[in-house]
Amino acid sequence: MSRARDLSDYVSTGVSAAEFDQLDTTSGTPGSGNFLRGDKTWASADVKHADMWYMTAAVTTAADLTAWSSVTTDKSDSDRIGTAITESSGVFTFPETGIYLIHTTLQAGDTTDQDYIGLILQNTLNNGGAWATLQDSYGNITSGGGAQVYVNVSDVCMVDITDLSNHKIRMQLGAEAAGVSVKGSTSSQKTGLTFIRLGAT
Repeated sequence: MSRARDLSDYVSTGVSAAEFDQLDTTSGTPGSGNFLRGDKTWASADVKHADMWYMTAAVTTAADLTAWSSVTTDKSDSDRIGTAITESSGVFTFPETGIYLIHTTLQAGDTTDQDYIGLILQNTLNNGGAWATLQDSYGNITSGGGAQVYVNVSDVCMVDITDLSNHKIRMQLGAEAAGVSVKGSTSSQKTGLTFIRLGAT
């Protein structure tokens, strides 16, 4: 295209002639489905990936949570956007690099008091060689008469996935004492993770 034609396309999206000369016109195209990034390149405004996972059965553990299922596996009325996140032994692998919003939720209970009970989201940069905490959130349980009492804890964070082979995440239970029951279900996300890719890394 000529510079005049390119410029008219950009001006129609609110970019001035002066700003046009600073743009990388080879990165994306202007239009209703795109936005102009801070580095003066165009990027898609559409969500290209969204995926939901949940615990399928109740577990009693204070370590890794591993009984996961994609929401699309058991629920015919649910779907994902883009390529699926994959999971093996509680470790989640991403299908594409980018900035992801991760929402975590935990429902857990006990028949005895727990001063703290919560979820821990961890990531590895070397394919499980070492794990670090990305986010953790806690509640507590006061059981009273010994009946099973549940607490709901949720959290959200963003993570920059730059290496698909090495950069992975997992979710753990943290509790004051053993005996906590983590609630699972095949019909709703009582304990689970939701992944949404917000944009490129």
